[in-house]
Amino acid sequence: MKTAGKMPGKVENSLHPAQNRTERYLAAIPTSARGIIARSLSKQGSPRSAIKAKCLDCCNFDRSEISDCSVVICPLHPWRPFQAEILKTS
Repeated sequence: MKTAGKMPGKVENSLHPAQNRTERYLAAIPTSARGIIARSLSKQGSPRSAIKAKCLDCCNFDRSEISDCSVVICPLHPWRPFQAEILKTS
């Protein structure tokens, strides 16, 4: 007997595949960045918070790396967060 589209013994996941990937991704990032990333992924955050989330992701969730970012060819570089900290200390 053949089963249509199901592998024998495999448990079906009720989550949409993209939702499942998102939950695995959120579980793997530091808790300090999880809120801003989750809001951005759910489209509940502002464009500014989405930029912050992308910069955190790109810099391995290290705020000081965002301040010191030297990737000037990045389209988000002029709008990256945490620049005020540099200006205050200069």
